[in-house]
Amino acid sequence: MEERSKLDFNDVFNTLQQNLLDMGLRNNLLNFKEVARTIPIVDVDLMDLYDSLVKNKKKLSFLPKSSSKDSEDELWSIPVESDGQEELQLQTTLTEKELQKRLFSLFQYYRTSVQDLGYNNLFLALGFVEWKQQKDNSTHKAPLVLVPVELSRRSVGSPFKVHWTGEDLSLNLSLKHKLQDQGIVLPEQNAIDSENDLVEYIEKVKKAIGFKNGWNVLSQVYISTFSFKKFVMYKDLSIENWDHIEKSEIGRLFGLSEVDNFDSFDIKSIDDNINPVETYNVVDADSSQIAVIEDAKKGHSLVVEGPPGTGKSQTIVNLISELLANEKKILFVSEKMAALEVVKKRMDSVGLGSYCLELHSNKTRKRSFLDDLNRSLLKEKVEVEDIEDYEKLQQSITNLNEYRQLIRTKYGDTNLSIYDLIGMYEYKYQELEKIGQRVYKFNLPSLKNITPQKRTQLISNIDEIAEIYKLIHPIKDNPWNYTNIDYISPDDIDNINFKSSEIDSHMEHIQQDIEEFSQKTNLQKPTKYGEIKKYIQQARLSLSDRDYSSEDGKLKKIVDSVQEYQNSFNNNINIDKIDDIESIKEQLDGLLLQVNSVEISYDIMFHHEVPLLLTRIREAYKSKEESPVKRALNDPDLVQKFYQFKANKDSFTKFMNKDYKKAKNELKSYYSHDVDDDTITQDFDNLLKWNDDINSVINTVLPYSKSSNLTAEQIIYELERLTILFEKVNEINSKISKIFKKEYFKTLNDLEYHVNSLHRQKELKNFIDENESLARKYFKSWNNVETDFTQLVNEYEGISKFVQDDNSNKVIIDQFSKDELEDIINDLEIKADEISEDYNYLNSLLHFKNKLNQNNINSIRLEDFNSIIQSITENIRSLSDWSQFNTYCSQFKNDYTKDIIKLIKDDKIKAEAIVPLFEFNFANNILIEVFKKHEILKNFNSNIYEKNIQLFQELDVETINLNQYRVKEILDNKRPDLSISIAPTSQLGIL
Repeated sequence: MEERSKLDFNDVFNTLQQNLLDMGLRNNLLNFKEVARTIPIVDVDLMDLYDSLVKNKKKLSFLPKSSSKDSEDELWSIPVESDGQEELQLQTTLTEKELQKRLFSLFQYYRTSVQDLGYNNLFLALGFVEWKQQKDNSTHKAPLVLVPVELSRRSVGSPFKVHWTGEDLSLNLSLKHKLQDQGIVLPEQNAIDSENDLVEYIEKVKKAIGFKNGWNVLSQVYISTFSFKKFVMYKDLSIENWDHIEKSEIGRLFGLSEVDNFDSFDIKSIDDNINPVETYNVVDADSSQIAVIEDAKKGHSLVVEGPPGTGKSQTIVNLISELLANEKKILFVSEKMAALEVVKKRMDSVGLGSYCLELHSNKTRKRSFLDDLNRSLLKEKVEVEDIEDYEKLQQSITNLNEYRQLIRTKYGDTNLSIYDLIGMYEYKYQELEKIGQRVYKFNLPSLKNITPQKRTQLISNIDEIAEIYKLIHPIKDNPWNYTNIDYISPDDIDNINFKSSEIDSHMEHIQQDIEEFSQKTNLQKPTKYGEIKKYIQQARLSLSDRDYSSEDGKLKKIVDSVQEYQNSFNNNINIDKIDDIESIKEQLDGLLLQVNSVEISYDIMFHHEVPLLLTRIREAYKSKEESPVKRALNDPDLVQKFYQFKANKDSFTKFMNKDYKKAKNELKSYYSHDVDDDTITQDFDNLLKWNDDINSVINTVLPYSKSSNLTAEQIIYELERLTILFEKVNEINSKISKIFKKEYFKTLNDLEYHVNSLHRQKELKNFIDENESLARKYFKSWNNVETDFTQLVNEYEGISKFVQDDNSNKVIIDQFSKDELEDIINDLEIKADEISEDYNYLNSLLHFKNKLNQNNINSIRLEDFNSIIQSITENIRSLSDWSQFNTYCSQFKNDYTKDIIKLIKDDKIKAEAIVPLFEFNFANNILIEVFKKHEILKNFNSNIYEKNIQLFQELDVETINLNQYRVKEILDNKRPDLSISIAPTSQLGIL
């Protein structure tokens, strides 16, 4: 496999090599023609010319063809200048004006070529071959030998002269390969080093083409430009120059060895992985340039691309500096001389130019090459003493990076850094200002677990709401604002249209029936939707012979009882199953009387462990009373005396201490018998401890005591009473809390309130049950305590109003047919029931709110009800948009979106501002959290930070300048020591 790859490589190289030779007739190496940048030389012998120009290295001047002095143009006249030496002058066929013009053009072209391309393409052609192509009788001319020359002049206005550059003479390789197609093999010649070589080569060429008719060798001479750039490449691509190609970088490029796949240096980790003192940048470098240098330092092969002005030359200078400091040898090659000069000038400017050797250029000379070596060898050494600035720079980097790294830290799973969030905050804020949207702020739940996918989904959902909001806003004016629809199907829309139209029709009939009945009976017409049923009720009551006035008071009490029962917070409890609430209340009332008689507040039971307090004071009090020295507690100085005794009793000098003796005698006086020091210590330690325990409990109890003078005995007694009462109250507490399915009630007031409410609820239920039959007789909606109270009140108000207006109505009714009036009321009731059914159906789909809500429907004015129903019918086509809006709001509503959805529904956000406002709050909520968490963000001061940046920049410049000397120091230390003995054959000896 490796051998086949090498053969493939050989084929590729051969193809590339052949492609470098331009075999077209536009190539002046094959088809030479005199042009504007061509100087023809005549009347000269080739050998004489070679002798003067090459062998003797003379500078030759030019002569124009002879012409009349009257025609001379002073502007183009060639000044005559002599350097004191006799020289050969090159005769041309050009006038003075044309010669000067061509020389100037050649000079400019030559200088540009050298400066821009880095090589010379100006040659003097010695000898030409006239040749023909096989299928073409036209004659072409090609140069044989090319001498590299330079044009120069001492100053502007002085004559141009030509001289040999000193480089090897070249043979026309393009001609050699072109003639091979016709079977002509030009002679092999390694070099033209003498006149004999030149004569021999020309003779061989004549012999090679001798059999061709019309082919000749001409002794012509021209100075012109020829491109030999590709010839150098052609020679380089000769396969014999590429031994072990498979192991080289070139072989790697052609796939002959494994590709150098490497992970490029991470730009973001520069400050973490690079210490300033370990780098040798001598000019400023950005992060991408440093990454290139680090990759190169590791021996990787790479290509660096970038448009002009991106710092490639800087990178090369720094790379050379770094590699020099790492004891590497560097060969820097460029196609263009200008690039070489830029880098060389930069190396000179940083003081490292003396460590760079110019190996090849149009100006390179052996003498100057040796002079460069000599200067480098004898240059004064540099020593760097202080590198403190590097430590300061590293500290400055650390300080700056602490903030930078923090704001670059990703927040949770969001994949957004604090820097990103600050940008989002500012950008969205500006966007909202541009829109003219007030910036509402709202709290969001923790956003740490919001991944980019979740955030995108949230924003997408909100955007969908925003898009549909554009179609239905403003919400407050939308005809469907009285509804709260989620999803609704096309079939539902048809049914809604039908039902609303039906309600509209029934309302028209109802109003006609009401108008007719009221005209005949003088019954007051209803003005609100809920009054229609009252109207029907009053109408029926007016047609009845029953006397209602006698039972109005009891009916009022029934209504009030149902209201009070339903309004009680425990109306969901089945009070019928609680039989002993009367005895529980009686028992609790008795316990509360006892609690109030205790000198210590019952509240202490909820704030302290009373049984523990009671145990502590009991035991301490009993122990104190049994102590043989309890009388000592009456002494106000007891503690001080005991301390004096205890502090000195183990001292060797205690018998000489008067205070100790006095304290001991006073303490012993409380005993009826003699005791030792240890007994005194133990007894008084215990006595004071017991007394402290008693006082501690007393101090705990006193804030709850009704008297501030309670003794220890009284406190023990009162705590014992409270403990007994607490156990009894807890029994009741347990029962009541189970009824309410709660934990124990925290206070007596809370317990008492719940017991009283159950007792009152029981009383109400008993009264309602006792009047069940009466209520059923008068109230159509009656269902005991489950009765719809709104309907119950409406019915009762109808009865009450009827009782007040009864006499006047009966007088009017007697004038008309009772059957006719009942027919009107029956039709009215049927239509009212149908409207109620249609309304309930619509409400099941549209979920009416505001005026049309079930709780408010009875209060809506009839004209408003009619108007809304008609609006539903007229705007039925926009219902699907409204439905979709509500569906999105419901579907996408969560803890993150609820606040912005509320703002949308309140018409507080412009449609185009909805998404930006959410993104603003997304960023704002996170920033509030992280700023509270991190002191460095909370205390950030831009002025101080800017000063730190300025300090960093100053230190960076100083260390870059210092690097120049550090590199010099490293290189100077590698120079050989001239003070030692030198062998003539050694490298130093040769130098």
